[in-house]
Amino acid sequence: MKPMYRVALMVVAVVLLVASGPVLASATGTDERIESSAKQSYVFKTYLKDDTVKIESKDGVVTLTGTVAEESHKSLAQDTVVNLPGVKSVENRLELKGEPVAENSDAWVSMKVKAALLFHRHVSAMTEVDTKDGVV
Repeated sequence: MKPMYRVALMVVAVVLLVASGPVLASATGTDERIESSAKQSYVFKTYLKDDTVKIESKDGVVTLTGTVAEESHKSLAQDTVVNLPGVKSVENRLELKGEPVAENSDAWVSMKVKAALLFHRHVSAMTEVDTKDGVV
């Protein structure tokens, strides 16, 4: 009776192994699609083309690493990736190139206004923002 039990156990193990193959391949395919979609997106090709952004996806959890020229580019990259199909969460490890901008300086205020305009439906992202003595 024991040999029959072993054979049945082996058959069940093989069936489970074969059945799990497509699931594992599907997860890898989804991760590859996420990475490819992000790199081919309009935002990455247009606004983030001069930045060094590496995109890695594992089981739908995306990690962004590299450097960007502006603080708004960090948010832009994250917001673009988080809206892709299959993305569960985004870990944003992007860093700014060069010196950080002093808070409440004209450059900082301009950067914050530009970041807000990037996501406004009725305003062009190419809108020029000038700040002098804290006045936009």
